[in-house]
Amino acid sequence: MRPFRYVPPCYSDKSGITITGTEKAQQEGIKFATIFSEYDIYSSNAVRTIQTAKFFSGKEPVVMDSLSDCNNDLYKTLESIARESHKRNIVIMTHNHCLSFLARDRLGKKFKPAYLDALIMHYDGTRLILDGKYNKEA
Repeated sequence: MRPFRYVPPCYSDKSGITITGTEKAQQEGIKFATIFSEYDIYSSNAVRTIQTAKFFSGKEPVVMDSLSDCNNDLYKTLESIARESHKRNIVIMTHNHCLSFLARDRLGKKFKPAYLDALIMHYDGTRLILDGKYNKEA
């Protein structure tokens, strides 16, 4: 006999964000906006990631397929976004394994992000620098 598996209700279809996820994204977005009131938002092309970005920011993200590339190609995408940003703050919604890749590759550290965990990076005009983990509790 197969054990019962609870499937939490989703905002749209089962590939989308859960109802609980929408609430968490909105709450974290409100807290984030008290620190960074102006920012541009980007998302990978996954339905749940786009929805997370929308609920977090309250606006439509710029969707880029290449934000799903969790390898060295990701740096090209991030650097391109940074160059075009004119030094504005940028939020990029991507996948946990992409954040893990960045932490391992840039800091040599293991990072197992939870939902809405974030890394802080900056672009010095020539390269991306990973500054560390964003502290949601601060």
